[in-house]
Amino acid sequence: MLLPLPTPTKYFLAVNANLYLSESESALDDSKLLALSSNKNLDRLLNLLYKAFRDPPEFITYLLNGFLNMKFPKLLLATNCLLLSGYAYANGSPVDISTSGVLIYQTSNNSAVADEFSASGDIVLQKGYTAGGWLVHIEGSSSLEPDEVSAAYPEANGDAGSALDSKNQGRIQLSELYYSHYFFNQQKLSVGLIDISGLFEQSRIASDETTQFLGASFTANPTIAFPDYTLGAVYENQLSNGIQVAAAIASSNGIADNPSRSYSQLLSLDDKGKGIFSVVSASWQQQGWLIRAGAWINSSDYVTFDATNENASNYGVYSLAGYQLNNHAINFRFGVANPNVSLAQTFTSGSYSYDATSYALGVGIGWTQASSEYAEKVLKDMTHFDAYAQYRLSQNLIVTTDIQRIMNSGFALYDSLSSHDATILGLRLTWLY
Repeated sequence: MLLPLPTPTKYFLAVNANLYLSESESALDDSKLLALSSNKNLDRLLNLLYKAFRDPPEFITYLLNGFLNMKFPKLLLATNCLLLSGYAYANGSPVDISTSGVLIYQTSNNSAVADEFSASGDIVLQKGYTAGGWLVHIEGSSSLEPDEVSAAYPEANGDAGSALDSKNQGRIQLSELYYSHYFFNQQKLSVGLIDISGLFEQSRIASDETTQFLGASFTANPTIAFPDYTLGAVYENQLSNGIQVAAAIASSNGIADNPSRSYSQLLSLDDKGKGIFSVVSASWQQQGWLIRAGAWINSSDYVTFDATNENASNYGVYSLAGYQLNNHAINFRFGVANPNVSLAQTFTSGSYSYDATSYALGVGIGWTQASSEYAEKVLKDMTHFDAYAQYRLSQNLIVTTDIQRIMNSGFALYDSLSSHDATILGLRLTWLY
């Protein structure tokens, strides 16, 4: 049985499909598009898409076969297609769909670095059952250009290059696919392709580069050697009085950590240099307080800084503390890593935000101490300032202005830039659904 879909919606889908599928400069005229939107074959096509949404393996195969070779900006067209078809057919079904699109412009005071325009998009699907549920996360981003802002100053844009191939070209990728099972209402086990950092190091006001601070020093703790999206398992137990304990074990190499950035290398367990990433944490959340502390180890083959060419594991401890009162919120981070293999030895940051109904303000400062064991002793500590002001144009559309000051970017280790200090201005447009 075909599900009904309004002709205007099918018309919009036809426009998107035409723009995506056509390899020529010409497009179908309005009369042909209207004919296509009223064709029953389109109903059948959209119903197949609906079935794919209800069957995650079929859905993933559809996306990988159809979209992995797609170049940006066709990402936005595909996002529109998936969003509208998902809304039309998943409404009232157990599949929850959320999407986002982010456009960012950045410029620096370094004349040797070109201005940058970057873009990204996400689609997250969740299907719940009585005792658990699936999560599927599809992600895409534009390419990284070597002479532009986020390549020259990696700390300046936590959103840039989130989905790249081995040649640093933007792509669409399957970032997460995992199943969560609940035990006794307070315990949860999640297994699959998963973002470990998103479950262990989240802050209320400094973790989301699409709506909060844009600088990477304020989206995560740089001393923690989290893998990228990786194969692993996470256990969470919600105890009484707002106390939660959690533990994870995963491959040390996620998608972006492998040279080929391919799924075949992700699934390979015998690659040289691979190891295990493990983390444990405890958190306490009550009223306006959020306090978290943890320890981690990454057993992949890190080359030590003492010129002996020996391998060692990276490990460390971290903490996070935040407090929120009405519209005001503060957050503090601290971390320590093994200075024999980690360029970032310690990290300390503080941030503040004021969030009103139609606008928000934020300011933060972070200090990353360089390794004291680096053999050449040329590293310099990095300081990062970030301030933003945003205005909500509508419930789904947010515009943000951002100014950053970075001192000793990359610990002043590389000589490719004329300056390791930069002032960076940014403008971000975020669309959420």
